[in-house]
Amino acid sequence: MKVGVIHFAVSDIQRALDFYVGKLGLAQKKFLPHLKNAWAELDGGTVTIGIQEVKEKFKGEIPAWRGAMISFEVDNIETTQAELKKKGVHFVSGIKVFEEVKVARFNDPDGNPLEIHEWI
Repeated sequence: MKVGVIHFAVSDIQRALDFYVGKLGLAQKKFLPHLKNAWAELDGGTVTIGIQEVKEKFKGEIPAWRGAMISFEVDNIETTQAELKKKGVHFVSGIKVFEEVKVARFNDPDGNPLEIHEWI
């Protein structure tokens, strides 16, 4: 398992890209504007920064904390989730499929949100 991306929910992906690329000078690695909730990845040096546009009609998918989340990239989400459960990790969601990625969320002991993901 490795940190695959730290991501933020945003209301306007183009405005966010203008900020992160245009003002901060980060390089754009991936852009998936065709997704229901458009997704982009930026080169943060040693970490990838993800931004996901969450439109009004998809507000139920905006994280309540409105902050960052560490997402660990795994090769097989089902196997990894089973291994973590055996170690006592409690998942707050089952495996969800969002167009091109599978995601399962859990919290650290202080309630900070974490997830594992597998690109499909």
